[in-house]
Amino acid sequence: MPFRIKDLENNKSSVKSLNRQDNSSKDNSIIEKDLGKEPKAYFKESDIEEFKYIVETAYNDSIEGYSKLAQKYNKEFKAPSLYFDLKDSYKTAFGLIDDSKLSSKVLGAYDTGLNRVVIKPGLLYKYIKNKEKPDAVEHTVAHEVAHSIVFQLGLTKSSNYEGKKGVQEKVKNELLANLFAAELRVKKKGMPLSNEAIAKQLIEDNSDLLYLSNDIDATKIYLNDFKKYSKDVQKLIKHFSDVVYKLIKQSNKDGKAVDYDALNDYYSDKVDKVLKEYLTNMMGNYAVPVYSAPVLGAAKALLGQRKSIDAIIDSASKDLSSIKEIKRYLKGSFASVNLMSISLMESDFVKLIPPTVITESLKEDGISFSYEKAFSKISDKVENEFKRLNYYMSENLKSEKKLLRDLSRLEKSFGIIDN
Repeated sequence: MPFRIKDLENNKSSVKSLNRQDNSSKDNSIIEKDLGKEPKAYFKESDIEEFKYIVETAYNDSIEGYSKLAQKYNKEFKAPSLYFDLKDSYKTAFGLIDDSKLSSKVLGAYDTGLNRVVIKPGLLYKYIKNKEKPDAVEHTVAHEVAHSIVFQLGLTKSSNYEGKKGVQEKVKNELLANLFAAELRVKKKGMPLSNEAIAKQLIEDNSDLLYLSNDIDATKIYLNDFKKYSKDVQKLIKHFSDVVYKLIKQSNKDGKAVDYDALNDYYSDKVDKVLKEYLTNMMGNYAVPVYSAPVLGAAKALLGQRKSIDAIIDSASKDLSSIKEIKRYLKGSFASVNLMSISLMESDFVKLIPPTVITESLKEDGISFSYEKAFSKISDKVENEFKRLNYYMSENLKSEKKLLRDLSRLEKSFGIIDN
């Protein structure tokens, strides 16, 4: 009798999901939660209309502000259109515009091809939860419209490049949008455009920097737990391979036929599930350095080196690494972009061609074929892919530890962070 899938049921193993808790609770422990699912929420029509009004007001303010700012560059600013994608279905020629399928943290997006700002359902959810503080709406809109002016001024190019060039453009694009948005919001408040005011706005606008600064001790514990989680995932992937090898070896020893399709389905399903959970956790919790780390670097350049906002924008648009305070975080930022790219591809690399199909086709040609050898190549590929993911994850961890240290120093030196 061949081994069937039911024989594998005693080899179950799982790794819990991770999540950063809301700062207001001061409980930053790891919890069980499916981060791949958008929170279920049903809004009144009046809430949605109120939200749209707040967004449109922020949008009009941003258009007016950036039109004036563009004059400094002797350019005319062509206002992007505004689109509410509250069903989370917006697509471009490249597919889904962002990674919101895996991360409910995505609040807005910018479609370069159509010069369009897209408002995502995550922003509506965040607004409804905290109506008395519409800062998230105002910053998100200012940030997304800023992508338009950055592109029109020629300060960055499309991030649809392949490889290293595309990664660098993505990081640069996000940083420049944050810089323009901070400048605009300081002006809107009627405050003097000082280095201190812009640096403070940069940090206040960034929820991840605020998260870290509000409870650094809890974050240190979280980092250690996340590192352990990443290692546990690799062990689990290796466990799935070992289960298959064990069953093949046992079947050969007992002279029993092996249900290769069942083995292949077992391995593919298990790996696919763990990969999606892993990517969801990383996107839900660890897309931090892409946006936050260079932002903190810019704040440090404003405060420590006394660089002007215009000088930082000019230098960053030409070469991100030319500003040493930003260069300090770039390795982690680039790693985070790579994680995003992998998350968009999801688990394509484990959607395997059943080895039995290959076996049968080779048999027709009189060629002997070893399932065990074929599976060995497959499992090696999968395990190497997870090692690559873990490498990027490690770079993110290093970057965030730098953020923790630097936030503490920034607070001691300039008192710039409000707790």
